[in-house]
Amino acid sequence: MTSWLKIASEKFALRKGLLRSDIHVAVPSKNVIADDLQLENLMKSFLQVATIRGLDIIGIVSDWLRPGQIAQNIAKQKNIDIFVLAGQEIISKQGLGMLVFNVQQELPQRLDYIDYFKQIHQMGGMVIVIRPSRRWVQKLNKIVNEEWAPDGIEVYNPHFSEYIDIDADPKYEFFMSSKATKPLELLESKINTQNHRSWWVDLGIMSPDTGENYVPGYLADPYRQKGAF
Repeated sequence: MTSWLKIASEKFALRKGLLRSDIHVAVPSKNVIADDLQLENLMKSFLQVATIRGLDIIGIVSDWLRPGQIAQNIAKQKNIDIFVLAGQEIISKQGLGMLVFNVQQELPQRLDYIDYFKQIHQMGGMVIVIRPSRRWVQKLNKIVNEEWAPDGIEVYNPHFSEYIDIDADPKYEFFMSSKATKPLELLESKINTQNHRSWWVDLGIMSPDTGENYVPGYLADPYRQKGAF
């Protein structure tokens, strides 16, 4: 029988090397849910499920930043062993979708996609292109060496008609996401991306010592009671 200590030791190795992420958890629009209490309860559910899934990084995205910011606060206050990215989903005027992280203010919709890339990086943010067609991938390949090029491409989520990393430049970081809209969908998902810690650190999203050298609470306390969140 595998002991929790052995599992924790494996988790040590994972945290120092590859980090499991699901950066596309799509929560309701501010037109649907704007009450902080409702948002807090929903974010607690997502974080609890992400913990059960063994995720290291979760990206909470919507058309506004508030849900992800609430999730960040909960993770910090409750000492939950997950790195939370607060993100905004944006669509350019050309129809290109993207997820924006590590920005302090929301961006308007329907601007030129090149303007988005430049502005987001000037703000110290990270941008991941989502749902690109092959035609868009060809365009993105042409700008991969620009300092303002997007940081990654979502090559799969369950709403894609196919896995679309074909011909995408390997200089981009590739992401597979659940695009879960409900905690149950995240719980049932078997999708995650494993990115090396150094990628997140080099990008300036994560400090070098984030999450290192600890036993996650849900492993260290196998008798942790339900409702700890």
